[in-house]
Amino acid sequence: MERMEINMEYVNTSFIPYEIRAKQWKMQRRIKEELKNPNFLDSYTRKTLSEVMRTLFPYETMINRADRAFMGMTKQRMYRHLLGYAILKGW
Repeated sequence: MERMEINMEYVNTSFIPYEIRAKQWKMQRRIKEELKNPNFLDSYTRKTLSEVMRTLFPYETMINRADRAFMGMTKQRMYRHLLGYAILKGW
């Protein structure tokens, strides 16, 4: 099976509705505080952590329309992704 490559320059993320953006901002504030907790991974299951990821990165669900965004990631990989996101955001 061939993997379909999607070029992000053709994906228009400027039309994400305000409601989704508002959820994203609320989740950013929540995760910013929770990442400081040393037991962060113990407080989330893989499913809830993937829901957090889908909320923070709504364009991934635009690309993976079969609702499979972040389903191939482990909890530790999602955590590292969130830590990188926090560094980029300057948290």
